[in-house]
Amino acid sequence: MEKRLDPKDPYLQDAYKCLIDDQNYRIIYHILHKLGQRRTDQNYNDMYQEGCFAFVAGYVDFRHKFPDKWEQPDGLSKCISYIFRRVWFRLLDQLKH
Repeated sequence: MEKRLDPKDPYLQDAYKCLIDDQNYRIIYHILHKLGQRRTDQNYNDMYQEGCFAFVAGYVDFRHKFPDKWEQPDGLSKCISYIFRRVWFRLLDQLKH
């Protein structure tokens, strides 16, 4: 189960910006497609929402756990890779239940 995010976390706004403004929400659609979910499935919207939450939590977690990696030139791509795995396994867990 995901831990609750602190609304006062300094990276929370950056996480939402990364998800929406940079069009990284497409990562969630890609993962859902790879997991065999279709837009016509009954729980597709719930799964997408869960993926968004996992994305934001993964971003915040990466920034706190690996501040040195974030400062590197490829910091964003490492963060996205971390988030991808986090979203993948979160959605996979949701499908199992």
